[in-house]
Amino acid sequence: MKSTERSGRKYKTVFVNAFPPKAFYQKGIGWKRRLELLGSNTGNLLYVASLKKQIDYEAETWLGDPRFETDEFSAGVIPTSNMLRKYYDGAVIWADLIEKAAFPITLAGLGAQSFDDCTTPKDVVEQLSEEVKNAFRKIAYQTCSLGIRGEFTADCLERIGIKNYRIIGCPSFYQNLDGTIEKIPSPSLDKVIMNIQNARRISGKLIDMGIDGGAEWIMQSDTEGAGVIFDHIPADTGFTRKFHGMKHSASQLGSYMIRHAHMFFDLSEWRSYLKYNSFTFSYGMRFHGNMMSYLCGIPALWIVHDSRTEELVKTLKLPYVDMKEFENINYIEELVEKCDYTKTYKNYKGLLKEYIIFLEENGIKHRFQIY
Repeated sequence: MKSTERSGRKYKTVFVNAFPPKAFYQKGIGWKRRLELLGSNTGNLLYVASLKKQIDYEAETWLGDPRFETDEFSAGVIPTSNMLRKYYDGAVIWADLIEKAAFPITLAGLGAQSFDDCTTPKDVVEQLSEEVKNAFRKIAYQTCSLGIRGEFTADCLERIGIKNYRIIGCPSFYQNLDGTIEKIPSPSLDKVIMNIQNARRISGKLIDMGIDGGAEWIMQSDTEGAGVIFDHIPADTGFTRKFHGMKHSASQLGSYMIRHAHMFFDLSEWRSYLKYNSFTFSYGMRFHGNMMSYLCGIPALWIVHDSRTEELVKTLKLPYVDMKEFENINYIEELVEKCDYTKTYKNYKGLLKEYIIFLEENGIKHRFQIY
């Protein structure tokens, strides 16, 4: 295991961005390219910005930076996503690049992903090649601990033989550097905003609720039909099939999207939009879409549709309903009743403590000042 000790000089923490340099500040390029540079999901804006706010780093770099093979830095951290999943072998490349570094690099927010035919940690691990498993073992070996999302991911790592992890949830949850947590007002239907993921059996129902309730829609990916609002592509019946079980027609959906759908490539613009419009309730399937609302003081309810979202909301004790429960819900009023943050507040300090311990045991300097 590489040591974070560098005798005779100050610790130097490096923020290792998993995205191309300056990807979050690209101007003058088309929306598709901007989205591609954000990992095809604008929710990554919040995740990366949160970690950068919390880390007291001397440099920002990227995987494969030639400086990795020098003694310039003491410790590094990379914002990570659901890398533990079938068909994904990116960890092999990451492991090779991390292994060349002269200092330890840890992962923050590592998660696992289940699928319809791969629903348990045992299933997930069995779908991984031995090469991918070895890659994760190499990444874990060279650092003190990995920061992971929750128990599902922990079970996967244990099955690979990795035990040096710490459950931290998602860094985007810890916004106040003094360790406090803001109290969220009671939700109401005065002004509603939503988010979705298409190609799920409940996505059409979410859209129907949004149309009927006049909710605004925050899009995060191209798959939701961003071409309708940016390129004025008509919404036809083929397009509506992406939203399973939707009752409204293609023309109704297209009209709704043009008037109510938005996508932001700048975090400050996204935040300003939410605060300026004084939304009173947020619901949907996107973890960071709802988290962005929550951090702007908007009561948010997560609709859990997969293991990665379920793992995060359970770890952070955020209010949610699962798909089975949602199938018996027909009105937004019923969702509002589920939006209770009592457990969130009680759980917060313990989780934040674990997160800070994770940073400190890996030699990652941070800006938290807890009193």
